[in-house]
Amino acid sequence: MVTAVIEAALRGSALLAMMWLVLKAVRVRDLAAQKNAWTLVAAASLVMPFLSRAAVSVAPPLAVFRSRPEPLPVTQTCLIIYLLGLVALSLRFIIGLWMGARLRRRAVRLSSLSTDRLDVRVSPALRGPASFASTILLPSAYASWDKPMLAAVLAHEQAHVRNHDCYRLWLAALYRAAFWFNPFAHLLYRHLHMLSELTSDAAATAALGDRAGYAEILRRVASQQPLLAATVAMATPSTLSRRIKMLAQNSNPGARLGGRQTAVLMCAILILIAVAAVPMGRATALAAEQVANLEFYLVDAHANAELAQQTGKVPTGDRLYQANGRPILLKRKPVVSSAELKQVDTKETEDGTVVQVRFNARASASLLRATRENIGNQMAVVYSEHSRPGRVISAATIRGAFGTQFQITGLSPKEAQTLASQFGHALTR
Repeated sequence: MVTAVIEAALRGSALLAMMWLVLKAVRVRDLAAQKNAWTLVAAASLVMPFLSRAAVSVAPPLAVFRSRPEPLPVTQTCLIIYLLGLVALSLRFIIGLWMGARLRRRAVRLSSLSTDRLDVRVSPALRGPASFASTILLPSAYASWDKPMLAAVLAHEQAHVRNHDCYRLWLAALYRAAFWFNPFAHLLYRHLHMLSELTSDAAATAALGDRAGYAEILRRVASQQPLLAATVAMATPSTLSRRIKMLAQNSNPGARLGGRQTAVLMCAILILIAVAAVPMGRATALAAEQVANLEFYLVDAHANAELAQQTGKVPTGDRLYQANGRPILLKRKPVVSSAELKQVDTKETEDGTVVQVRFNARASASLLRATRENIGNQMAVVYSEHSRPGRVISAATIRGAFGTQFQITGLSPKEAQTLASQFGHALTR
């Protein structure tokens, strides 16, 4: 579990870095477009474990982290530390939502300011204006505000509600909780928070028509933060200085993107998400890591391998290999790979070197299910090493279900030792 989470965090970090480079390269100054882009990236990064798993059906999986046997106490310690952080931040988020919902429920609706599309409530528990979900929350002191200040506050908070900023920040908070050890997750949350405030500032400035006056309003409410992290406060010390600086510099959020530009940006984001989720090719990773690899594939019994070789048209979902000088079509998605090996032993016999492999519980279950459902069909073992292309070392008919441990022949003594020593459990006999 720990390695899967770390791999997902790395893929999410790569997506965030690529998104930042794209936005800088094309010079997108539209803050609303930036906010939409980062929201989509946050959502994709949060579900990256599921995206990368689904991508296996498109391309062979890339094991960024090899499952080398580690001392059990270290693995358990890492898992415990991760779960403690996950539980702590998740509880903080859930408690914040619960308290926010309770505060909104107890707040008094202001009929004079509310409309069919705008829910404005006042609560004595608040110290400053904020929004929670689709509700604008005002402190009891709002009654002493003059009309320009009230108009600016309502315009600011209404922009938060209209742009669904609270939900965006909840999404970023979930991503931060799931990958709390990744500094990019915290940076993304703060960046989305800042973009939400800047876009709402633009709406409030347009409604008030006085940038200096609005900056003074921000200073007045900045020391009166709401008590709940689940709400979106109008002004917090962490964002105030930059926002006032932009107001003083008369900085505009930038021209809004047109429909065609927005579509191009969304397509670019989807491509970046695919690049981050889809494996980049096992051969490249193996060459970089200088490791050997075994993968177990089901043979496509319903396709003509010779015809595919002659025409160059490989059926969708298959890959063309050579086995004993003859073409063979293997399913693109492996059943299991050596990334899930638990133990590798080798022994010398009269027939050559025999490799004994043992898989972890998850891979054993996958192998058992695949062999049970494909009795009578063939399964092939593909060996690859460094930058060399994979080769089929055996292809045999499945006679019965198996899952935990079995023997492999067809490897040279050097290849067997390379594979066995990689996992640190080689017991040459």
